[in-house]
Amino acid sequence: MIIGKIVRWKSRQKIWFVELIMFLFVFSCSSNKSSNNASVEIEAKNPLAEKILGREINIPSEPSKLCVSAHTNPFSDEQSIERELDIIKEAGFDIIRKDILWLDIEPEEGRINQNALEKYRFLFRKAKERGIDIIGILAYGNWWASDKSVSCTQECVEKGGETQSCRSVCSFFAPDPQKFAKFAETVSREIPEVQKFEIWNEPNWIVFMNPPDPSLYSEIFISARNRIKNEKNEVFIGGLMMVRENRAPTNILFPWNEFLGGLKTNGVIEISDAVAIHPYIASRNLPYPPLLPPEDSVNSTSSLIGFIKSVSDILPASRQIPIYITEIGWPSDPTSPQNFVPEQKQAEFLIRAFLISSMFGVRVFCIYTLKDLPDDFFTPLPAERYFGITKKDLSPKKSFLALKFISQNLKGKKYVGDMLIKSSQENVNQTSSDGEEKIIFSPVFEDEEEYIIFIWATKNTGEEILSPFDIKIPSKSKVFSIYGEDIPVKDGYIGISSTPVIIKIAKK
Repeated sequence: MIIGKIVRWKSRQKIWFVELIMFLFVFSCSSNKSSNNASVEIEAKNPLAEKILGREINIPSEPSKLCVSAHTNPFSDEQSIERELDIIKEAGFDIIRKDILWLDIEPEEGRINQNALEKYRFLFRKAKERGIDIIGILAYGNWWASDKSVSCTQECVEKGGETQSCRSVCSFFAPDPQKFAKFAETVSREIPEVQKFEIWNEPNWIVFMNPPDPSLYSEIFISARNRIKNEKNEVFIGGLMMVRENRAPTNILFPWNEFLGGLKTNGVIEISDAVAIHPYIASRNLPYPPLLPPEDSVNSTSSLIGFIKSVSDILPASRQIPIYITEIGWPSDPTSPQNFVPEQKQAEFLIRAFLISSMFGVRVFCIYTLKDLPDDFFTPLPAERYFGITKKDLSPKKSFLALKFISQNLKGKKYVGDMLIKSSQENVNQTSSDGEEKIIFSPVFEDEEEYIIFIWATKNTGEEILSPFDIKIPSKSKVFSIYGEDIPVKDGYIGISSTPVIIKIAKK
């Protein structure tokens, strides 16, 4: 059954209304098929996000800006830097997110390392030449910027530590806010290619800020913002670590929602240009590494949708503050897929998370990370090595190929709503012959030439479905996998599962 209602169309879009309804009509006119296939109907509907968030989503809207949180080393040789940037451009990323280390820029108080500044400038200048925007993370403390950092460094050296290593290790203590603000001002002035500033990375976690305290962070944020905010610069709250280990005390991992609530009380949210989050989807019982699907709401600490809604509920209603996802990812090691997620699942999870983010109005979607870490890179946890969408030699994983195809096909298109594929018995859920209830995702994107519809399904808990089902599609549709492979259509039907399929239909 077709309900003649597609998301709030503005007057200039009415010329497309009949075309879309005709498409939906054809899409829904399925002939009788074996009872082993799910009986489905398709209707145009307002976005699923509006029902969950309880507020309007501004559509049509551009998809989330694709971003990669990369470890590109500004001190590498220029050829290596340019190669990485070429790979980033090839994958279709709009933005690179990169930390700008205070210790690099000002190794001693009052002494600016001009060579380091030039290295960072080269990296960002070459990114801009390729049409890649930049999120610069102002990070972190500095060995001389607080009494605790100074004491830590002295004690480390006295125990036989190498001076530079000690300075680096002791740079994660919360610094004097005014000293940090002066550093921020130096970066803003000396590296004009950067106009999006993320203040710190995961400040609610002791690994990056010691102690993880919302009051201390509020002082740091406000001081830095006062120095660098202007009509060109964005300044926003650093990505909060969303994993919550119930056994961890708040001086180790401060609950993200309480931390954000503290920033709201201190007036930080009201002056921030965005709120950045890191919604890794991890198990309740084992919060690291993240291995669960983005929609899983039963086994995880939260689904991606749950995280977005929880953040939206905290943000003030007086102004619509954008949500940026500045890190999300899943580790995939092709040599030991049993320990992490298989390459195919890494690709599927990233694409599904990106599409959900676009549906829910997330402005920026940063994947962590570009490439797997080299063997000589120290990390206390093996999973940290394998979050890349390429291997350590920059050869592509399946997720790279999927992102490349998706970004190419969404270029210039806007999200206009989502279709609900349903049975006559349920509003959102599907019940097929195996009794398995399903939620079906079906975001629609369009430009002047074509529609692109992504369709995948999960259990109503967000878990992967076990039994695919078939739907009827229009005779002139083209169907692809997320890698761009043609999917054969059998008797006008395609199978739907937790793996997204892409249906393209030309308007002419």
